[in-house]
Amino acid sequence: MQRSKALPLGLRCRAATMSAVRWLLLAGYIWDWLLAVTLIIVNFTIPGEVIPPLERMWFPNDPTLSYPPTRSWLSERGKFPVEFGIPLLVTALAQVHSRSLLDWHHFALALIEAFAIESSFKKWMNLVGKPRPDWYARVATGDPAVMRDGRTSYPSGHAAETFMAFGLLSLYLMAKLKLFTRQSQGHFAKVMLCLLPLGFAAFITMSRVAAYKHDFADVNAGMLIGLCSGVLAYLINYKNPLCHETAARPRVRPIPATPAWLKQLLGADAEVVSNASMAQEAGLGEHDARDPLLGPTEAGAAWTA
Repeated sequence: MQRSKALPLGLRCRAATMSAVRWLLLAGYIWDWLLAVTLIIVNFTIPGEVIPPLERMWFPNDPTLSYPPTRSWLSERGKFPVEFGIPLLVTALAQVHSRSLLDWHHFALALIEAFAIESSFKKWMNLVGKPRPDWYARVATGDPAVMRDGRTSYPSGHAAETFMAFGLLSLYLMAKLKLFTRQSQGHFAKVMLCLLPLGFAAFITMSRVAAYKHDFADVNAGMLIGLCSGVLAYLINYKNPLCHETAARPRVRPIPATPAWLKQLLGADAEVVSNASMAQEAGLGEHDARDPLLGPTEAGAAWTA
């Protein structure tokens, strides 16, 4: 089909921005984002800060609490850029081929939802107050903050968060490569590629044991929490990874007609969105005619191949 003249860049940018606002509001994703962020704020504010960890009994000369203080390979502050930056970067690079903002949005949403679920368990379970293996060295400092952190050994936050993030990334790659479908040809190289994120998470987890910050029970509990959180968040936002036709496809919510209050909110840009949508239906755009944000349609999209 012969295409008409494309819309000006400025009009396309305005249409995409306004359509994103319309889509987030009408499809309800904005409430998912707000709920996940709220849960994270609550989980990082109340347990440990407002409610201190339990001051459990401990005894002198306990060899399990006598390990020396050492530096961690991945610090508390440095772990978040790694746990969130790498998965988001990998999935963003995948969009070079698929060109689907919907796919990348759903992965980012799954990541933040997984973090909300993981922190809802991990942070509150830290209140049990189990001492870290370097507890005696922390007591010797006399620093209340150091001692308070020393009572948060169980479960391991590094283990929970890395297996949450990289477990989600591994499942995303497995679904993209359709490893679990009946039509899968079982390429071992693809399997190892998908397991690389989990291997990296295991390395970070074991580094915490080597640094005497946790014992094996701590990291095992953290790994279980993280993996379950990542899998649950993936299944919330993506379709069945075991089905060849639906593997790696985001769950798309229907978008109702724009209500009057949202038209007033968008103002003059509401007409821009409408005109851009009609132009795409006429063949001017390469994205889903329902909304400029959504990227390719489910039928025949590159990322579903």
